[in-house]
Amino acid sequence: MPFIREKHYDNAIQKVRINLGKELGLDKADDAFVVFREPTEKEVLKIRVAKDDLERVDAFREIFEAGIIDHDFYEKENVRMENKAVVALLFEKMDTTDKLITEYSNAVFRSRMSEVEGK
Repeated sequence: MPFIREKHYDNAIQKVRINLGKELGLDKADDAFVVFREPTEKEVLKIRVAKDDLERVDAFREIFEAGIIDHDFYEKENVRMENKAVVALLFEKMDTTDKLITEYSNAVFRSRMSEVEGK
């Protein structure tokens, strides 16, 4: 059977959902969420070659801006925020920035290492 993007993409590309409701002052963790796709090889290399923490954070920010698949952030009732605006908002808070980078890295890179190790 050939790969058909419409049918097989969701199984081929890893997605990471990060709940941020509590960090944003909402009642439940899943009251606010973002779903990202896994990074491309080029995006991973940008993280690896970063000279310092600032470059590394900038690389993650680029990955997040380009990789949002879904979110539930709104400017006002019935007006969804653009992906770049969502990331900008989340990077305003140290807690949300840290959670995004930590949870995303753990999910994506742990699964990549498992594949490499054959687990």
